[in-house]
Amino acid sequence: MTGQLGRDVHLARIDDDLVLLDVAKDAYFCLPGAADALVVDPDGVTLAGCDPALLSELIGAGLAFDGRSNAAGPRAAPPEPGVRDLRASMQPRPRVSDIGHMTGAALRLYRFGGRGSLQRLLRAAGEVKATGNDPGEAAASDLAMRCEQLIPWVPFKGECLWRSFLTLNVLRRAGVSVAWIFGVQTWPFRAHCWLQRGDLVLNDGAEYVGGYRPILVA
Repeated sequence: MTGQLGRDVHLARIDDDLVLLDVAKDAYFCLPGAADALVVDPDGVTLAGCDPALLSELIGAGLAFDGRSNAAGPRAAPPEPGVRDLRASMQPRPRVSDIGHMTGAALRLYRFGGRGSLQRLLRAAGEVKATGNDPGEAAASDLAMRCEQLIPWVPFKGECLWRSFLTLNVLRRAGVSVAWIFGVQTWPFRAHCWLQRGDLVLNDGAEYVGGYRPILVA
């Protein structure tokens, strides 16, 4: 039986389990032992060889559709978690310009995500494009570390979602091509997000994020 994921639904397979993220509902769904009952084509959307009962349940929950009527186009597979991170013995001091850029990012976070949905936050992040030449890995790493020192002074604290949104805004406005990766794990279930430039983790530890299976990249 063939079906299709909803426009805002993303899926990750973790051993024998499946995890779905519905961005529009800002909700995760874990299906233990269901990995063999649902096969996702390389396009990241089409569900082939599905167990009819499972597909029917997903359709009833609004997570999938029968056929291809709700196609959002092929999706690129999320990259694997980075294997390198920032390990500097000395933290660079933030610059005056960094404060201005972080303030602007905080205002965007308050407007789009502080009291809003994940969908709005992702849309706002997508509107920030890296312009100009990428400054290179060393400059990107330096800026990411300076952002980490400023974030404790921003009212939005503690949440990886907010921390990543703030740093992403600053990095992309500086020309850095950075991926915002959302990952999940099971037993126990956890969700996390972080920023990567290639295989370099910019605002977390590579060893820590390695325990998560990417489900969405923005």
